[in-house]
Amino acid sequence: MAGVHRKLGYMVAMGTELGALVGGGALLGAYMDDHFGTQPWLSLTCLLVGIAAATWRMAYYIRRLNREDSEDQ
Repeated sequence: MAGVHRKLGYMVAMGTELGALVGGGALLGAYMDDHFGTQPWLSLTCLLVGIAAATWRMAYYIRRLNREDSEDQ
């Protein structure tokens, strides 16, 4: 039963991190655009960096879940 709870925890963490990375990148980019007057370039750059970081973290969690599934069998 502990394995199911651990997997659920990974899924919750993955969803939280994905939202935080993409949303944080968008908010940071919008703030920097307002501060430096570079609309829309810093927003787009920070958003793309956030998406890339979220993709990397999602791949990490998928690898980790797959590794635990293979160890359970």
